[in-house]
Amino acid sequence: MSATLWVRALRRLRYKRSAVSRRVSQIHEEML
Repeated sequence: MSATLWVRALRRLRYKRSAVSRRVSQIHEEML
C-alpha cells in the first residue's frame, strides 16, 4: 500500500469514529 492510501484509510476511520461518538453523546443527552 502507498502512503496516500494509508492516510486516506486512517482519515476515514477517524471520521467514522468521531461521527459515532457524536451520535452516542446525542443519544445520552436525550436519555438524560
